[in-house]
Amino acid sequence: MDTPFDPHRYLFVVRLWLEASLNADGRVPAVPTGENCSQWRGSVENVVTSQRLYFTSLAELNDFILLQLGEQGDLKALIQPEDMPGPAIQN
Repeated sequence: MDTPFDPHRYLFVVRLWLEASLNADGRVPAVPTGENCSQWRGSVENVVTSQRLYFTSLAELNDFILLQLGEQGDLKALIQPEDMPGPAIQN
């Protein structure tokens, strides 16, 4: 059964993984320290547009999603959802 396209719904796939740093000999250190520490990495994909971003910080993830919503005209709805209590944001 096909569902009609709703321009006010979004679907993002977020993937996270821990990427280990390697020693000079190409091995993962037994005790990661300093520059040999592992780092969290991720990717986010807008399923509708197939746009994808690889990121290393949550700020990059946030910026990508805000950009995607802004391009589709729903950024204001994200900033101030009408169904959430709280002070109004004035433009």
